[in-house]
Amino acid sequence: MKKVFSVIFFFCLFGYCFTQTSYYFKPTLDNKIYIGNADNLLGGLHAIESSPDNNSFLENQYFKAINIKFSSRACYNFGLYFGISLKNKKHLIEFGFTQDATGTQFKNQFMEYKVVSKNDTLIEQYSKNQLVFASSLFTFRYHLQYGLRLNKSQNNRVVTYAIIGGGIIQNKSYPGQEEIESSNIGPAYSQEFAGNFYLDEDTYIYKMDNYGFATDKFSGYLNIGISTDFYTKKGRQMFSASLFYLQGFKPIELSYHDTYIMDNTENKLISYRTTSNGSGIYFQISRRFQFSPWPARIKNS
Repeated sequence: MKKVFSVIFFFCLFGYCFTQTSYYFKPTLDNKIYIGNADNLLGGLHAIESSPDNNSFLENQYFKAINIKFSSRACYNFGLYFGISLKNKKHLIEFGFTQDATGTQFKNQFMEYKVVSKNDTLIEQYSKNQLVFASSLFTFRYHLQYGLRLNKSQNNRVVTYAIIGGGIIQNKSYPGQEEIESSNIGPAYSQEFAGNFYLDEDTYIYKMDNYGFATDKFSGYLNIGISTDFYTKKGRQMFSASLFYLQGFKPIELSYHDTYIMDNTENKLISYRTTSNGSGIYFQISRRFQFSPWPARIKNS
């Protein structure tokens, strides 16, 4: 909390050095496209060695393990920012915090074997099947951001800023894997599917286990993008829309994907894993509420 007040005090002190300075707060609402990373093959029981065909998937003789790099969720994150506007909104400096989450998505794709009856004849058929597993860990972001106005004219109903910033991601699902396993309290999340998917007459997948852990409590990040303010004819701000990319510095989520296979009488386990740095592409809606000095309307020609 002391750090928060220190930053706010710095903003206020910094603002007195400039003319045409105003102070505001800004609630935000954003949605995210999550970016997950493939992390190669883990050695499990009787694991089959395999090399990645590309950065997105690995393939063995039973199935294809696919990391879905870009994924989305039907959820929204709330945030609150405080800022100062300098030189008649030419420069914006903001500090705040927002809800966020990590995210990975994994697809297990295979050819399912079935025997069907057609005209009193048994026919062997193969059809493509897949199971998709999504994971997410709740986080907070503490954010410092600078915006530079790109419009030269002062009489605009649409004002665009280039934005660049950075900060710290706090993983709310910590402690991590070692602490959890030593205390026997289980992973941060777990998804299990049990059921028989035949790959041929004597081989079938009988269970898939997906579980994950927080790998670190804090991580840094950088972001870059654009933000656009929209005003009415009378110069009153309606809202702002922002689009930006955020890159986390290190993995803060680790997901395991275990597939259990019965091959004739031999039990096999093949395990893959994916990670998340908290990175993503964000679309954000917000509005600035100026509280010092009392806001004046923008003149429009």
